[in-house]
Amino acid sequence: MRYRITNTHSGGNLGVYEADSKQEALDAMSRDAGYADQAEACEALGSYGDDLLVEEFTPCGCADVWGGDGGGPCEHEADDYPVRFVPEYLRSTAVAAGNCRGLWTAVEVSAQCWGTISDAIGRGDLEAEWYEALV
Repeated sequence: MRYRITNTHSGGNLGVYEADSKQEALDAMSRDAGYADQAEACEALGSYGDDLLVEEFTPCGCADVWGGDGGGPCEHEADDYPVRFVPEYLRSTAVAAGNCRGLWTAVEVSAQCWGTISDAIGRGDLEAEWYEALV
């Protein structure tokens, strides 16, 4: 799982950590700051860590949509805005089969990225044959 840690007083994003639990995410953040774990960090800082909010975080899937075309990854959390696309490596299969059935890959993106992707499809920057911004 991925966890985002936020300071509840300042609202500052302290990072996103891959961990098996919230406590492991706090320990990883503390190691990044030079401490052995969260307990050592709290002792050194004279804090109980009660000003930290640890939440599960699902990153926006926009980087999958853009591929190597310069978009993403952004730092947004995925919202319930689905986008589906046929990955470039499967497009010749779709052309040979005459359809995209079974080849679509779906991701969830943030509202902001959904708008950007939808606009890019509308402008033709992303070909409508291979991309759909679903509502």
